Amino acid sequence: GKLHTGRKLLVVGTTSSLYVMDKLDMTPAFNAVLHQPDVKSGEEVATVLESLSYFTPKDVKCCAPAIHKEIPVKRLLLISDLAKQSISKDESLPIRFVECLESFAGGNM
Repeated sequence: GKLHTGRKLLVVGTTSSLYVMDKLDMTPAFNAVLHQPDVKSGEEVATVLESLSYFTPKDVKCCAPAIHKEIPVKRLLLISDLAKQSISKDESLPIRFVECLESFAGGNM
């Protein structure tokens, strides 16, 4: 679209490699750099999944224990979205979530 004069534009960028952003001299283009720590526990995983409208409380209860290691929030959101988009009508979201988790993480979660 077209930018309107007098309006502000918010740009949000995400990266797992701040070092690369620094080397490319892109960091100064942003007003703030916020570090988001990895999700470390089932409770934290549940909090992230609860924030997604397509996970029911029952889904969250089934999915959260599937993650046993730290995981970046961005990756958790990606896996959740992949599960949602690729679910078949004969499949439950928790089953598809675990399948996506295993294929994405190589079974190391």
